[in-house]
Amino acid sequence: MGKFSRSQAPAWERELHLKLKDMTLKTIWKYQEAERQLEKIIRSALSEGPQYVTQQEIGTVVIISVREYEHLVSDEPDFVEFLLSCPKTDINFETERQRDFSRNIEL
Repeated sequence: MGKFSRSQAPAWERELHLKLKDMTLKTIWKYQEAERQLEKIIRSALSEGPQYVTQQEIGTVVIISVREYEHLVSDEPDFVEFLLSCPKTDINFETERQRDFSRNIEL
């Protein structure tokens, strides 16, 4: 089987690649290290995205920016959700184009 570019890859393969890419970009901190570097973790959460802090006995938490948190708890749909929630009609919507008269242009 020949190689193909990512844009030609099957949809499932592109989706898997994106999931794997997200997993490799995840920043995971051990609790002891997080205690020492809290300021760095906060800065990373603001600039890079969610930061995961894990403690083996207790579990894992995620540190996110206020902007991300407010987006998560917001009741307002994002633009795509808004468009998808619009009522759909089966009416054939056709418009008539106004016939403009051409202008005489001297060359």
